[in-house]
Amino acid sequence: MVKKENNIYLISIIAIVAIVGIVALTTNYAGVSTTLKSSDKVDLAGQAIKSLTTKPINPIPIKTDDVYFQVSGNDIDLTYTNKAGDKYSVEIYSSFGDNLVWGAEIIIGDTNNLNTNDIFIVEEDGRISRFLQMKRGNAEDDVVEFKDLGTGEYYEFSSGETLLNSGIILTIIDDDTVQISERTKNYIYTKTGVKLSFDVAKVTVTEPGADIFMASVGYDDTDDEPVVDAPSMGWTGTSVFSDDGNIETGKDSYGTSFIHDAENHLSLKLSFPLKAVLSTR
Repeated sequence: MVKKENNIYLISIIAIVAIVGIVALTTNYAGVSTTLKSSDKVDLAGQAIKSLTTKPINPIPIKTDDVYFQVSGNDIDLTYTNKAGDKYSVEIYSSFGDNLVWGAEIIIGDTNNLNTNDIFIVEEDGRISRFLQMKRGNAEDDVVEFKDLGTGEYYEFSSGETLLNSGIILTIIDDDTVQISERTKNYIYTKTGVKLSFDVAKVTVTEPGADIFMASVGYDDTDDEPVVDAPSMGWTGTSVFSDDGNIETGKDSYGTSFIHDAENHLSLKLSFPLKAVLSTR
């Protein structure tokens, strides 16, 4: 009889020590880390009633298809990533006197002739847009060399051959001139298939199956430098300024967002979703 009572007493002591001796109990609920300290009061059912400490977990950043327009000296640099994952950064615009013109060596639209150092847009199958530069030609050896400004690779072709996977046929005229079978393009496709079309006054953005909007580019006579503006004509999204008015941001129903230097008009970042938030039409 005494032995049975001692056993019951011993079991009770062990249970109490086990409950009181908890040092830390950590659980995770909906992205929140909750820790029970040794000073927490716990009832016999093991429930915490005091001293809960929560630590928020940093959210996973959302990846986007980003395009940048950045004023650098007398130029506006374009940076984008194509559908093959290759990143390009080129001087798409430049200033000449009080006017905005195409960047140095950039050939945009309306020509079938290329000269040494010319930079132009090539579209491969699958809407893969690349900027290539003609590096040298040799009519005697019937060879012309191009450099891919994104990958850094060099390619050599002869007359009658197709330029990469573009369907463009090359004809070498002389050491400095090559004729192509299609006129040079004035647009690119980004990683997610967003189309950007260029002229010397604006950039037109076409979201796949959604909106078309424009962002103006130009020249500021007062500050004597190129400028780039926020999306305006055709933009159906929000437009919000920071408290000091220096930064403008916005987002539309497709999921496209922008950040614009509203103070000096020297930069614009466009961010397109990897997958559209919704199809507007």
